[in-house]
Parts: sequence; C-alpha cells; structure tokens
Amino acid sequence: MILLRKWLVVAVTSCAVSLLNAAEVPDGAWNGKAWDRDRLEEGVKSGNSEALAESVYWANDCRGGTKQDRDLMLKRSREAAGKNNPYGEALLAWCLWEGWGTTKDPEEALKFAELSSKAGHPLGTTIKALCLLGDPESPPRGWEKGIELMEAAADEGCVEAKVNRMRHVHFGQYDMDVDGDAGKRRAVDLFEDFGTLRAATLLGSEFRYHPSHPGYPPGLKDLVWARVEEGASGGEIRSLAILGRDYCMNGRGNEGVPLIIAAYKGKDSYAKTIARDMALGTTLSEKGGGMAEYTGLYRISLDCYDEGQRGSTTLWWVAGYYLETWKPGGIEPEKALPLTLELLKLGNSRAHIYMGKIFYSTKKTPLYDKRRGEAHFLYLGRSYGPSFHYLAEPYIDGVEEDRDLPKAHAVLANVIKGASGVNLEKAKRYSKEVEGKMTKDEMRIAEELVAKGYPVANEYQKEAFDILKEYGDLPEDEVYVPVE
Repeated sequence: MILLRKWLVVAVTSCAVSLLNAAEVPDGAWNGKAWDRDRLEEGVKSGNSEALAESVYWANDCRGGTKQDRDLMLKRSREAAGKNNPYGEALLAWCLWEGWGTTKDPEEALKFAELSSKAGHPLGTTIKALCLLGDPESPPRGWEKGIELMEAAADEGCVEAKVNRMRHVHFGQYDMDVDGDAGKRRAVDLFEDFGTLRAATLLGSEFRYHPSHPGYPPGLKDLVWARVEEGASGGEIRSLAILGRDYCMNGRGNEGVPLIIAAYKGKDSYAKTIARDMALGTTLSEKGGGMAEYTGLYRISLDCYDEGQRGSTTLWWVAGYYLETWKPGGIEPEKALPLTLELLKLGNSRAHIYMGKIFYSTKKTPLYDKRRGEAHFLYLGRSYGPSFHYLAEPYIDGVEEDRDLPKAHAVLANVIKGASGVNLEKAKRYSKEVEGKMTKDEMRIAEELVAKGYPVANEYQKEAFDILKEYGDLPEDEVYVPVE
C-alpha cells in the first residue's frame, strides 16, 4: 500500500552539491520541509524574516487550515524582503508576478526574483523562470532560458518548480509534448511526497473523483479530496472551482454554483478554465439544484464572451443562452446563428443541435426552415444519438403542420437502442407519450419507418448531408461517409 508522506514532516532529500547553493538556504515549505506550526507562529510573532516568508508560503498553499489572505501575504513578503531575506524576496516577486494583493507588475517581479536567485534561493530562480516564460498578460522574455532555470530549481528541490514542470508535461506547454498520463503520475508523486495543493487540484480535476480510476493508487482519492476541501476552506480558487463542480454534479448545486462563480471571479486562469469548461455542463441543470444555478453558469459564459474569449466552450454556452425560452425576451435565434456558425468552423459537431433548434423547433421563429433544421438533427444523430431527442420534440409538440408522430416514434426507438441513464428514461417517456397519441394507421407507418432504419439509414443520412452541403453548413471538402 502506498502511504502518503506527511507534508508537515521533514523529508529526506538529496545531499548532492548544489549549483545554486541551495544547501545553504534554510529549509521550508518551499522544498517540502515545512516548519513546525509552533515554531512558525513564534517566529512570525517575533518578526523573524524567514518565518514571515514561510508563513506566506503556507498561506498560498493553504496548509493546515491557513487562509489564503493575499493582502497579508503581500505585507509579510514585503517585510521579509525588506530585511534582505531571499525567501521573502522570492515570495514578493511571486506576489508581484501574479498580482496577489496588488497590481500585477512583471518588471518589479523580475527584479526581486533576480535578487533572490542571485542569493541562491531556488524559489527565486523558479519565479524568475516564470517571468521569462511569460503568461497571457506578459509576453515571454526567453522561454528556453526559463525552462533551463525551472529545471535547475526543480533539481534543487523547489516544490513549485516541480509543480510547474508537472503542468508543462500534463498540458504540453513550452518544450513538452502533451502527456496527460505522465502529468498525472508526476502529480501523484508530488502529492505523496509533499502534499502540495497544486498537485491535489490537478488530480481532483483530472481524475473526476472516481476512486476506481486506474491512475489513483489505493487510498489516495480521499487524501486528495481532503486536501482540495482544505484549499477551498482557505479560499484557494482552483479548489473552489473543483469543489463547486463536485457539489453541482452530486445534487448540491445551491452550494456548488456560488463556489464556481467565486472561482471564476478570481485572477487564476486555470480556475476560470475549470469553472467554464468543466463546471459548465448540462448535468448541472439536471442534478445541480434547479434553473437558478443553471442561469448563474450562463452568466459566466456571457462574461467570458464580453471579455473577448471566443473559444468553443464560450461560444457554445452563449449561443445556448440565446436559444433558451425562459430568459427575458425568449429565444433569439438571430443572435445564436453567427455564434453557432463559428462553432461549426471550429469543428464542434454538437453545434448541429443548435443549428437544428435555430431553424426547426417547437415554435416558428423568423429563421424557420424545417428542411434545414431537420437535416442538422439527422446528420448529427448518426454520431450523437441524444440529438434525436431534439428532433422528436417538434415532431410531437411543434406547430400543427410540423407534427409527425410516426417519425417521432421511429426516432425515439433508435434512441432507446443505444441510450442510457437520463437519455434512456427521457426517450422511454416520450415514446410512451407518442404511442398513446397515434392512430392504428400512424402506428403502421411508424413501424415501417423503424424497419427501414429511419433516421440513421444511409437513405436518410445522405439526403441530410446533401441538404447541408446545399446550404453551405458543411466544409467544402467534407465528403459523405456511408453508415455501416
């Protein structure tokens, strides 16, 4: 059994000669040798510069229930740096680089990082590497040198440098190829060795909380999750996003969505990604506690769009908002259409659902075009069966001339064949409703359609493909691939 090595206990490390003179640098949480709490508290009270710096690291990592008070972190790191403490200089550089408790200042961050690094502190070298690598707000100054410094700091035992290299591997940043499995393995090692919160949040977000996941060593899940909860209690926004998503997907949306929104309002781009790309799921409307939570999540996507984000997920959610019937003003297909066309260009196949809704739904809109909308639903249904639910709706509840109960029956019969969970239950419920409305003649027609393979047989799929090509809704070079 793999045992977690407590991160508040001094660990055994390499005794190799340090190129950065790290052997002369006092131990601390920065290299996985965190201080004893009593010693830390006494040192802070006496104004000891090393203790002040250590307390800042504790706060950033939410260790032992410490709150992530950014203003206090900035104050203490300034005080420690003011006493020429390299650990404090590194942490002040970090605060200035990230904009913690102050306005982001890359120039000042680099200045203090260089002071710390020259004094031989690996955390200073790590922050200097961050400054060289750049971020979305600050252009890189030399990422090759940045990687070199990050590797050197990691070799000298700096936990944060190791965490950054873990993320570079996991997400394929800088000189690394994307290797999610290798990134997770590094995260497991870092968590077991140091209990670092950043490793816990990556594991919590990537493994999706499944205790049987093959990437989890036995017994690790509960330890990871306890660390994420500790981080959320301390106000760490990545932890808030992950915990909020977990609540939402387990029937606790009233608790979860405020955490997600709080995470989104923070400055951490990774937390925003979790909040937007992971937390924003249709399961939230089904399990998350009601429409109020769902609309709260739409607000996040609208904010993202207003900030200039045009990624697939943002476009998906903003377009979806304009197609909701409950919002003020009802559906606005003319606003959803350009966004949905962009989604198609980005290769988002489920955009066909929105195209279907825009042109063919239970109510006629200014853009109503049954032929075009029906073709979108049909074409996507071959690869995404649940989309047929949307096609069944106008067949059942649309305007009178659109209703077609035999087709609705055939569509739902196809969904029932391959659906599971909520999609299966919904299809069964619709199917029972349709059967109760059909006449004997309509039932006969429905059975004939089922026998002919409607709506997935090549006869119907090729027709839908040709219609979409006619409207220019498919790429010019896309060719029809027959259904096997």
